[in-house]
Amino acid sequence: MKVTTPLISTGCNRHPSAANWRPSACPTSCGLVAYAARNTIALWDPEDPKLRGVRRVLKGHAETVNAVRWVRIPAYGEDVDGKEVGEEVVLVSGSGGGGTSEVGVWVQRQKEEGVEGREGGRKGRIIATAGTDGIVTIWSLYSTRPSSSSSLQSTQLKINLTHSQSLPTKPKFLPLTLSLSTLPNSSSNSNDSALILAAAGSANIIQIYVSSYSQEPFSLRATLAGHENWVRSLAFTYEKPGEDEREGGGGRSDLLLASASQDKYIRLWRVHQGIGVPTHGGKSNITDGFGAVGAGRSGLSNKVYRFTTTPANEVEKKEKDYSITFEALLVGHEDWIYTVKWRPTTPNNTDLQLLSASSDNSLSLWTPDPSTGIWLSMTRLGEISDQKGSSTAAGGAGGLWIGLFSPSGSHVAALGRTGGWRLWGYDELEDRWVGKVAVSGHIRDVTGISWGGPRGDWLLSTSLDQTTRIWARWKKERGGGGGWHEMARPQIHGYDINCVSWLPRIEQKGKRKGGWQFVSGADEKLLRVFEEPRGVASLLARLTGAGSMVENDADDDTNLESLPEGAEQPVLGLSNKTLGAVGVDTMSPLPATDGPSPPPTTTNPLSLSTLPHPPLETHLSRHTLFPEIGKLYGHGYELQSVTSAHHTSIIATSCRASSTDHAVIRLFDTTQEREIKPPVKGGHGLTVLGMEFSRNDGWLLSVSRDRSWAVYHRNPNSKEGGPVYTLVARQPSKGGHTRVIWAGKWAPLGEEGQGGNEEGRVFATGSRDKSVKLWARQSQGHIYEWVCTETIKFPTPVTAIDFLQEKVRGKFVLAVGLESGGVEVYYGGEEEAWKKVGEVGEVGEVAGAVRELRWRPTVDPEGGRMLAVAGEDGSVRVYEVWGL
Repeated sequence: MKVTTPLISTGCNRHPSAANWRPSACPTSCGLVAYAARNTIALWDPEDPKLRGVRRVLKGHAETVNAVRWVRIPAYGEDVDGKEVGEEVVLVSGSGGGGTSEVGVWVQRQKEEGVEGREGGRKGRIIATAGTDGIVTIWSLYSTRPSSSSSLQSTQLKINLTHSQSLPTKPKFLPLTLSLSTLPNSSSNSNDSALILAAAGSANIIQIYVSSYSQEPFSLRATLAGHENWVRSLAFTYEKPGEDEREGGGGRSDLLLASASQDKYIRLWRVHQGIGVPTHGGKSNITDGFGAVGAGRSGLSNKVYRFTTTPANEVEKKEKDYSITFEALLVGHEDWIYTVKWRPTTPNNTDLQLLSASSDNSLSLWTPDPSTGIWLSMTRLGEISDQKGSSTAAGGAGGLWIGLFSPSGSHVAALGRTGGWRLWGYDELEDRWVGKVAVSGHIRDVTGISWGGPRGDWLLSTSLDQTTRIWARWKKERGGGGGWHEMARPQIHGYDINCVSWLPRIEQKGKRKGGWQFVSGADEKLLRVFEEPRGVASLLARLTGAGSMVENDADDDTNLESLPEGAEQPVLGLSNKTLGAVGVDTMSPLPATDGPSPPPTTTNPLSLSTLPHPPLETHLSRHTLFPEIGKLYGHGYELQSVTSAHHTSIIATSCRASSTDHAVIRLFDTTQEREIKPPVKGGHGLTVLGMEFSRNDGWLLSVSRDRSWAVYHRNPNSKEGGPVYTLVARQPSKGGHTRVIWAGKWAPLGEEGQGGNEEGRVFATGSRDKSVKLWARQSQGHIYEWVCTETIKFPTPVTAIDFLQEKVRGKFVLAVGLESGGVEVYYGGEEEAWKKVGEVGEVGEVAGAVRELRWRPTVDPEGGRMLAVAGEDGSVRVYEVWGL
């Protein structure tokens, strides 16, 4: 069995240091963005021509990852010509929470050809980390090779991380940002360059630490004052291009430090080698973003901060003097500024440029005027002014937490509050920044998934991040590929959402009517039913190749014009309201780029049908909401699970319960928006965790926290007021599960909907007791009994299971999800032993428990069978399984 992963979606953690773009001087995978996703690290190539999204997720941290950084370290060895091998690019990450903290180093393993051994030694980098204990820690990161004359063709570098020094902040504050660089003209030897470290955080000061040479510890040399609130980001760069820490002894020009604060301002500081105060054009270099000279603005100061460095060796006998002066004040943002990043210098572009990201939902690109040196905001990306402060429900992204430059400087990326990325590329012909397709994902546990569409073309997911999302494969007309992308965000709620299910489109007089609908349940006592609007229907049909339900289905009697136009959600509201009948001529077109967009009340949701690509983050949060068409009441506590029948409009639901009075299954008719009474009861005493109808809807299976399962049979002669489903069997006292049962699924028997009495004969249950049990029905007249025919043991608790909805060579195929994140696939029959045929593998495993598994109901004619996975780590994955 072979497994590929066409979809890995996961949102980025909301932390200014949670993402980093790989530097350009790397041997492979240039342009790779690493970003923290819960306790994992996702790797994404924004410039991938096939737009495949996240390609890999790194597991290893136990707690939330807060910071990631690509670091270049010199490799140690020589090639066959005696030349030194180049650099190794490693990824350094830091996590914390729950009383533990970790620093991890990740290296890409690859076979190195023609490398010979050399006498043992080391070359490395100094890195700094900061924690909630108020301590800045200095580490030495270096690579070593074994001392050997033998060939090292299959031997990898050994990466070493050793603790060097701890620097408590005084006065104590929480360090939120660090920046490290070499000092200008510090040494002729790159290994003995003087280093400068800037640290700031939950105080309005910036502390400057200096190490004069490699063996000297860092010491506090200056404290920069001027900001009026917490400092959130720091970044060093050399004033003249092409000079950085890779060049021996640091650059020859001055060093610039950018600091961003919650006071809405960016300050630039100049680090100069020498006693004199630097000037620009003969004038004081204290200017703000509007050209105002120092006097007249509070907080501007021409104070000079001085320090010296000691000689690194006997050759350099003199101390060197340095000064730090305030350079410029950049004014323009209207809210907290989270990050500042300098544009990497390239042979084609050597101009200084600074990128800032703010919680006012905007990115600004700052550039100094060539003649005056005054810093100005030349480009602004993101939201327009009248959208500031809007809630997430009304489409506001809640600010931008991260701004990144690509290594070439031709792209910028920004992280929004929803965990999704926004990407812009510079179009030289049009001389403007153009929005491009990026990646998105849930930022909390994914609690439910459901396949929908004409042939199971779309995957619906929901999460504790209070959103519901639709994923589908983009079938590009040109260039092929396209990958899986988020196509719609139909629900943005105010409560954590626990369950979701597509509803079947019911035939009326031989024809299907209405758009696709789904139902969701959250931490509230009611369920909400949503219907697909015409703009999203057209978008999905065109981009996914699924076929419009109007144009390509002879049994479909729905007209697009009969579907709701779109939806909007009032500020502080929970219900998606259908847009009123507004003439198209009076509405602004939907922008194809991710730039400033008009307010949601003046946009045209029908313009989604003209988008040449999947919706961008701005579109998703504003224009893809589904209108809410009904509410279903009846439960007394928060909703826990929901499942829909295959051929009727009935759904079964459950809520959290601690007694038999509430541990019931309530049935609803979604077309009539009413509860079918009385509720189905008698099966459980605690919360019902999962339910499923058999394929002919004749049987209903439920599993519960009370360690039992129950089976109900449909009563075809039920009258008004009588039970529709009747309890016929419960788990026997002997041979059953001994811990909570997380999942129960029916095995497919016969053709779908035509199995008759065959359906409902075999089912499986998965439990925390680390086992899956197979149960087969043994009937005597009207007495039904299911006995355990097989028990499959696992090393960790079982949290999810699902049967492939067809037999393969006459055998059942069962997927099993584990609490450890693993997914395994088993073959078996009613009277045959079950055996394992494959697993996802450690690389593709979820970094947490598997919350739900769903096989796609149809086989993709262009590929293998698809298995969707909902992860506790906030990821939605689709595995393509071959060779069953």
